[in-house]
Amino acid sequence: MNAKQSQRGGHGATLIQVHNSGLSYPDVREIALDVFRQNFVTLAGDAFKVAQQRAERITEEFLEALRRAHPQHLSIAADPAFQRSLFKAQEEYACSGDEEIAKVLVGLLVDRAKESARSLRQLALAEALVTVPKITSRHISTLSLIFLLRHLKVSGFTSFEAAIFELREKIQSVLEALEDSASDEEDLRYLQYAGCIQMGRSTMLSVAFWDEVPCLISQGVTRDCILDEWMPAFVPHPHHPDRFAVPITDIADLPSHLNRVGIDGAHQEAIASLATSNTLSENDLFDFLSEGSKTSRRLFNLFDGELMSAASLTAVGLAIGHVKLAMIDASLPGLEEWLRS
Repeated sequence: MNAKQSQRGGHGATLIQVHNSGLSYPDVREIALDVFRQNFVTLAGDAFKVAQQRAERITEEFLEALRRAHPQHLSIAADPAFQRSLFKAQEEYACSGDEEIAKVLVGLLVDRAKESARSLRQLALAEALVTVPKITSRHISTLSLIFLLRHLKVSGFTSFEAAIFELREKIQSVLEALEDSASDEEDLRYLQYAGCIQMGRSTMLSVAFWDEVPCLISQGVTRDCILDEWMPAFVPHPHHPDRFAVPITDIADLPSHLNRVGIDGAHQEAIASLATSNTLSENDLFDFLSEGSKTSRRLFNLFDGELMSAASLTAVGLAIGHVKLAMIDASLPGLEEWLRS
């Protein structure tokens, strides 16, 4: 059995207080819909009916997404702080009916539902739910573009030989989905005003690639650079036959690789230096990554612009940019990979 009662919250909000002895899915659904019914302003004529239908729709979509991904967190619906975030999403979609914004709000709600403890992630997600209604879908794509090219994380390659081509395919597929990214100075200034980005010193676009996948974009080293006792760690470079490479896609895998081939860990630093040396230049890297894709080339050029190259994401911008990328690429790690507290 569950006993429910209403309690007034801040700014006139009504919170649904639940004395819980085990919430079922229908209980959670009813609580979530009560949050809207008891807080939303009354509109005239058919407007209220339309708003209520929209609120029910986004609530159902959120609960179904949460049940699929994290059913253990359904009881969050009884939490007052979460109810406040839920109502913000319901209210926005009820009034705007914007389907693209609704998808982002649902994703943010699912992420927020996982955060029961007060933390930076919880605060960022709660603020993101308030911020999304204030920006456009183009702005959201822009935040996802910055996220992708500033905070690149890639994994799951089938082989070292195929990895660079798989990287290109993944990058291009995501960039195609972000084709509507905003490029005007006014858009970036507005995102700064909205608390999604901050402007600092310009950085080269390729830095994220050099940091995340240096082994993949290395063109290899010649035999004379490698001591004889290090050779078991190297293989002929798959794309440069006269050179050698360490066959790993992530430099973090180097210790286990050296252990497998019987090389003492004392040589790790020197071998790591060779494995990540002679990387593609920025121009060559982006010529390769954008090959055959006009959209990728345009967005690389956009990101290399004076303002965009100086933009970095705030915690709120990270949360928003991440959720759209996760909709495009289901293999993307959770937000906790970037916001750890």
